[in-house]
Amino acid sequence: MRMVKSMIVLVRHGETGYNRDRIVQGRTDTDLSFLGERQARKLGPLLAPIKFHSAFVSPQSRARRTFELLSDGMELEPVFDERLVEVDYGQWEGRRFSELWSEQRDELLKFFSDPAAFQVPGGESLTQLEQRVDEFIEQRLPAAHEERNTLVVAHGGSLRMIVCRMLGLSPSQHFFGLEMGNCSITTLLRIPGRTMLQCLNWRPEPLDKLPF
Repeated sequence: MRMVKSMIVLVRHGETGYNRDRIVQGRTDTDLSFLGERQARKLGPLLAPIKFHSAFVSPQSRARRTFELLSDGMELEPVFDERLVEVDYGQWEGRRFSELWSEQRDELLKFFSDPAAFQVPGGESLTQLEQRVDEFIEQRLPAAHEERNTLVVAHGGSLRMIVCRMLGLSPSQHFFGLEMGNCSITTLLRIPGRTMLQCLNWRPEPLDKLPF
């Protein structure tokens, strides 16, 4: 008897100028850099053989453009979902990490060591992110008994929270322990009774084949 399974493919957007220059991005709506566009285009042929039944995309420009480039020729209609937007980093947005390290080192260390216990002034708490991601998972992602492949194109924060919540990991302990580089692929398999991490932060170097 063949096991029913659902595959969820998570793709972080391609590089932006903010990523390149180490500037806090969050809700700031930035465009892909030249490299980011190249990264997204190169993912397309690798993902094309997968039969996706649905695609959910953050409405922020960098995620929308990444989906547009990698899905060229797929005939896949995206659903833009506000719950996939990046974490709101409040007063830190638009500032270089080097500046924050010099001026607010204690706060930065608190945030990275226990993000659940520290909220950036004017920003979003980890609990708020968790709530919207839980809602997205429940309403959008396929259940274990549904044999459907789903593509999600979004941001480091929202994608890390999806992984934490679907694998039962504590976000306060594991949120920043999950590396997701620009245009990286992370895949989850849902089978009856469990969700499995198939690959994390995979980037095609060289561009030859997917690891699953």
